[in-house]
Amino acid sequence: MNDALAEKYPVSAGPNRIFKLQGEEIAFEVRSRTLRAGGKYILLEPAGRVPNLPWIVPARSGVNGAVAYRMNVPTRVADADRFALEEYGLLLRAHVQVRPVGLNANEWDGESEATWLLGELALIGVRTDLVPHTCMISVDADVERIPWPAGESEIVLRLVDLPVGVHQLNVRLEGTSERSGVEAAMTAVIIPTSSGPDGRGIRMLAAPADSKLQELWSGQASITIDGPADVTATVTVALVAGDGTSLASYQQKVVLPVDEKRWKGIARAVREDKHLGSAYDDAEACTVSISRHGVGFASIRCERGFEPLRWRLLRGHRDAPVTAHVMDQTDAGAVEVTIYDADDPVAPHRTDETTVVVPPRGALAVASVGAISTSMVLPGDPNSALQRRPPHPRFPARERSVQGLRRLIDADRRWADAALPGDLFAAYVQHRVRVAIASEVACTIGRGRWASLERKVEYLDAGDLLDDLAGAVGSAPLYQQLADTISKSLYRWDSPGAVLEGFASAAERALSRAGLEGRPSAARYLLTLAGRPALTASFDRVDANAILNALFDRPELFHAARYTVLATRAMAEPTIIDDGF
Repeated sequence: MNDALAEKYPVSAGPNRIFKLQGEEIAFEVRSRTLRAGGKYILLEPAGRVPNLPWIVPARSGVNGAVAYRMNVPTRVADADRFALEEYGLLLRAHVQVRPVGLNANEWDGESEATWLLGELALIGVRTDLVPHTCMISVDADVERIPWPAGESEIVLRLVDLPVGVHQLNVRLEGTSERSGVEAAMTAVIIPTSSGPDGRGIRMLAAPADSKLQELWSGQASITIDGPADVTATVTVALVAGDGTSLASYQQKVVLPVDEKRWKGIARAVREDKHLGSAYDDAEACTVSISRHGVGFASIRCERGFEPLRWRLLRGHRDAPVTAHVMDQTDAGAVEVTIYDADDPVAPHRTDETTVVVPPRGALAVASVGAISTSMVLPGDPNSALQRRPPHPRFPARERSVQGLRRLIDADRRWADAALPGDLFAAYVQHRVRVAIASEVACTIGRGRWASLERKVEYLDAGDLLDDLAGAVGSAPLYQQLADTISKSLYRWDSPGAVLEGFASAAERALSRAGLEGRPSAARYLLTLAGRPALTASFDRVDANAILNALFDRPELFHAARYTVLATRAMAEPTIIDDGF
């Protein structure tokens, strides 16, 4: 066990140790003893000897046998400071970035290669967090030495008369001594105008960079588009089959630039397009492109990738039931299939069949072979599900315990993590079940008339029940005051951060009364449990269990969190609801 711990959690030998600050209360050890410009650190020094630098100052220490120092490394570090750190045994990681600047780069991979059309204005920016004296730039065999402007952190250079071809750029920044040099490199590709797109100046990036089709479709991946401000361009999203043929496409005019928030609106419109939805299950890739004549063109391709197990929806004629088939490419044996009916979302129904009939109101299908597993929400038949008011999903007898709540949280996570097909109704099924699970969590914890109000929220607009919800938080003066504070503050809580900060402040006395004053994550956990129980799985389990146990004694605290979530959802914009609790 000692060997295992030593391998996974090594402790530096010392004698001095460096810790990088995360916020103002937590710091993690930097075992590499390497600093970054602009970083904030704590230095523990047993002997009390440190470099004589103005940005290293004494700090309070609760560690026996060590003196603490706070190190606020400047964003730009002089050579003398670097050498003093090196003599002490610390390294400063120097950053030099070379990249194209302006709007004329035809392509840029974000790392080291840029492409320009022949004759374009090729500009590069050299940025550093050091204080260099000279910049030496070599393009192929040509070398030029340029004095570095005093007080500047970046210079812009023009590449003149580069012929068609691939050119290697090397940049070396030198200080006042020979050992202060740092280097960076970039590849410049010059292509003839006849082979390039019509226009330039648009750049598109995906996050993560290797996004899959499924991630782009579900919203787990996002795209940002950079270009000249206030210019209108056309976004085209196309689904492609395995043989390269286009299955369906969608176009939308956008105003550049497009950030992650605006992309969410585009992605929502893409998912709601019926042609793309019908083609999604058969698609093996998706191409997203942006173009504007005279400005530029860029595109990104997202592949579905290999899936050892994959669910496919099968639809027959109009009156035939919807079926789902699991495709097994593991060659590992029999597939285990588990179905969770949307009307009974916690109870598993196991079968040996790889083709199943989808319940009318939808279901969650899970297929597994050994450690390989895949799940998907099945949409069922919309006409059957919507022809009358849907009944509340069934749940087992309530178990007012941490274990009972854990089962509901695990069920919510199971539904939340499942993939969605192209059929939009599947998202409705998933949303309906998750709303019901969150309500069941509230009924399990809540007391008094809270459960009856939860049932009303299912059929009525929560905005019409805010007064009733506020009145049901609790009868004690402490909780009446808390509900009143929440009600008066709702108009100011217009973002998830504002909701968390405001609720934590308003509930401070109630949290203390419940014995949770020493748990800084309590307010966030309460709001998360009240709105999206699945996300509470990421919290520390010891803290979570302590909070859950406290709620059974003080359910009014959870009432307040649930009231906050329902009220802010009723009053907020859709984009805030998507990102909030």
